Amino acid sequence: GGVCIIPLTHNTQEAPVPALTRVNDDILASGDADGTIKLWNWKTGTLTKTLTYETPAGHSSWICSMTMVNEDILAGGGWSGMVKLWDWKTGVLTKTLKAHMECVESLTRVNADILASGSYCERNIDYRIEDYPQDNTVKLWNWKKGELIKSFNVPSYAYSLTMVNPNILACASATETQDEEGNITQDNHVIKLWGI
Repeated sequence: GGVCIIPLTHNTQEAPVPALTRVNDDILASGDADGTIKLWNWKTGTLTKTLTYETPAGHSSWICSMTMVNEDILAGGGWSGMVKLWDWKTGVLTKTLKAHMECVESLTRVNADILASGSYCERNIDYRIEDYPQDNTVKLWNWKKGELIKSFNVPSYAYSLTMVNPNILACASATETQDEEGNITQDNHVIKLWGI
């Protein structure tokens, strides 16, 4: 079996760490339910920097997804529907994209200029699916300009994105159905591929 090299402790009691991404050969980023992104030297176990994902009042700051868009810029997506981009070395927030209505469930770098984001809209039994506002999309952004380039519809939510080659974006998604008692289940898990 595997051996734990160095445990990295977040010291949060709210929820597990929902997002991880490699920054470079020495640095690992971990996103948290408390709205922080922590940068670790994973070789020594040292916390080197903490970035704060600030949101408007009433919005959760939970970090759902992260990716590097280049060697200097780290992107983080949260429950607020915003994607924030930081210069991870200085800790300076460089841009905010109002990407989705709710959670930015997935992020991936498409190329040097383009970032893809996928959404997830949380529902509960107090709402009927057909009456609940939905943002079942994957969006392509020129992250440098903050401009939306293109949007794709997905069945219900996009929980994972990756580039399979320089021209093809893959998205793992699922649909949601609701029974007469209002219980919601996820089914029809599919992978869709789009030409970029």
